[in-house]
Amino acid sequence: MTRGTRKPLPGDALARVTGLANETPEGEQSPVAATGESNGSARSGAARTPPHLLLVEDNPGDAFLLQQALKEAGFPYTMTVASDGDQALRSLSGATDRKIPDLVLLDLNLPGKSGHEILREIKQNSSTRRIPVIVLSSSEAESDLALAYDLHANCYVHKPIGLNEMFRVAEQIALFWFNAVSLPRHREPSLEGWRSGQPADATELATKQG
Repeated sequence: MTRGTRKPLPGDALARVTGLANETPEGEQSPVAATGESNGSARSGAARTPPHLLLVEDNPGDAFLLQQALKEAGFPYTMTVASDGDQALRSLSGATDRKIPDLVLLDLNLPGKSGHEILREIKQNSSTRRIPVIVLSSSEAESDLALAYDLHANCYVHKPIGLNEMFRVAEQIALFWFNAVSLPRHREPSLEGWRSGQPADATELATKQG
C-alpha cells in the first residue's frame, strides 16, 4: 500500500511548530479545539463530546508536535501531558483535579517507571483497565512490541520521524479513535488500589490466576 503524502505546512505555521516545540507545558491540561477547517478532515454529523487524552511523554518537543498534529487533523480534543509515570498514575487515579482520560498515548522510554510498567498498572486496575492505551514508541524491538501486547495494549504505533509523518500518523489515530470508535464510560477510580501499589481488584486477579 502506498502511503499518502501530506501537504507541508505553510512556512509560518511550520516555524511556529518547530520554534515552540520546547515550550510545551508538562503535566498540564491542554484544551485544543480543532475546527476541522485546516484540512477538511473533521466529519459532519451529530456532535460528540471531545475525548480527553492522557499523553505520557517525557520529551516536550514530541508532546508539542503531537498536539499540533492532532489539532491539524481537524478533530476536537483535550489533553493532559504527563512527563513521567508518577504523573500519569496520579492523573489516572483521580487524585488530581484533571479529567480521567478516555484514551492514553504512552511512550515506553520514560524516567522512573517504564511505559511497560505503567501499562501493566493501568490494565490491572479495575477502574482503568477499559481505557484504551496506544503505545507510541520509537522502539522497533520485537520484545518491546510483544510485551506491550502481552500487557494488553490496544495498539502499538511506531513514533513518527519527521513532521509530515507525525501529521499522517496523528490523522490516522484521530480518524479511528476520535471518530469511528465508541469509547467506554469511566468507572470511579479506586484510590486505595493505586496508593497501595496493587491493583484495586488484586484479590479478584489472584482468584482467577489460581
